[in-house]
Amino acid sequence: MKHTPQYTARLLLMALVTVASMTAVAAEPQPSRLTQHWSAHDNDSTATINYSAFADFLDKYVVVRDDAPNLVRYQDVTAADHKRLQTCIQQLATIPLAQYSRKVQLAYWINLYNAALLNLVLDHYPVDSVRDITWGQAKVWEIPVVQVDGYRVSLATIRFDILKPIWQQSLIYYGLSSAALGGPGLRAQPYTADGIQLQLRANAKKYVNSSQGLRIKDDQLIVSSFFKRYRDAFGRSDTALISQLREHAAPALSARLDVFDTISKFTFDWDLNSAQTSNS
Repeated sequence: MKHTPQYTARLLLMALVTVASMTAVAAEPQPSRLTQHWSAHDNDSTATINYSAFADFLDKYVVVRDDAPNLVRYQDVTAADHKRLQTCIQQLATIPLAQYSRKVQLAYWINLYNAALLNLVLDHYPVDSVRDITWGQAKVWEIPVVQVDGYRVSLATIRFDILKPIWQQSLIYYGLSSAALGGPGLRAQPYTADGIQLQLRANAKKYVNSSQGLRIKDDQLIVSSFFKRYRDAFGRSDTALISQLREHAAPALSARLDVFDTISKFTFDWDLNSAQTSNS
């Protein structure tokens, strides 16, 4: 059977469309095994998690600052309190998380992340920066910090395999300590299921309105690299990011941001968020 040039062209076009569709499907990111595992939840559950031991630790060692992210008195942590923190982490790791609601799970993962990072710093203290902590070839974020449901979990696992794909909220990053002077501060209280959205918004407001979050100098907008690190969540363009910053900025700062459509520079202070080393 002889085909016309038009018929052959249509066949070729259909083939190209099919290949393109198959490529798009293959390229679409699929949930990781860990994401699928921890997506299980029970939103009918009214059960909560007790963080009293973690609350005691935070209340004792976090230094609250009104106009800047909080600090931690790592140098004052006793061996007994360090051990209690480790016990707290291990107890949290045994909780059957699938039996809890999503809002309880969100508070759980952020609290576990912050507790595990505190423990890592204390295990290696004194250090000048959290980035000095390594384990073999693994950087601090890649070090397994706890085993939950048989899975060895790192800080990066919690950030990118659990929190990011399951909740898809930019606010969650304000809740994760970076153990650095330049990042959002560690709260002096654990996150709670009922209060977490208000707690995260308060964190965002405090950070954005601090000089660590952003500053305007010589008509230039200088923004924390924290926002660049999570650019997918905060907006890929400068204008999108500035718009997000204005959501949490105080009225006077928001008005000043209104004249900017580009960011001049990103910067970040990786010095440890220690009350001993800070000049503030």
